[in-house]
Amino acid sequence: MEIAFRPSLSAQRLVIRRAAAADAPMLGEIYRAAWRETHAGTPLADLAEAAAAERDAFWAETLASASRAVFIVAERGETPSGVAACGPVASQKLAAAGYAGEFYLIYLRRRLQGRGVGRELMRIMARRLLALGLDSAGLWALRDSPGARRFYERLGAQPAGVAGVWPLAGRELADVAYGWRDVRVILDHQ
Repeated sequence: MEIAFRPSLSAQRLVIRRAAAADAPMLGEIYRAAWRETHAGTPLADLAEAAAAERDAFWAETLASASRAVFIVAERGETPSGVAACGPVASQKLAAAGYAGEFYLIYLRRRLQGRGVGRELMRIMARRLLALGLDSAGLWALRDSPGARRFYERLGAQPAGVAGVWPLAGRELADVAYGWRDVRVILDHQ
């Protein structure tokens, strides 16, 4: 799948493709860079390496398995700049709240943020969940990441009524859950 943006947004084409097992190290690099850029100037910035190290094993294991999860890479020109993943619900709390699918993550380098790329990745993932027969989905967002939370809300997400804690590098980061009772709502948002 390939997406071309209006020339005013980018002279380079943005390619969005499904990740392969060999992409696992690259996904880690995208994640590290996006975490640093997204959380720059906040207490979360110093956790980029710990967060990425935790995800490295997850990516390698899941990409190599016959999992129903899908990982997507966004590349602008020759530069990998975004990663997203979704699949069947993995969180017990989201499952108990009635969600069948889960958006595991979406991270974009700063240069792609605010240009519609995140919205397109969410649409692609929503279509993938629907193809798997999963019409509802939830996700976890860091409580102290208001930009991410606003992004999900603009796509029609509602608070799921559950909270959690992500233990990371000796700290406990507060998570809040969001969800869509029907992921088709994401397809309708411009």
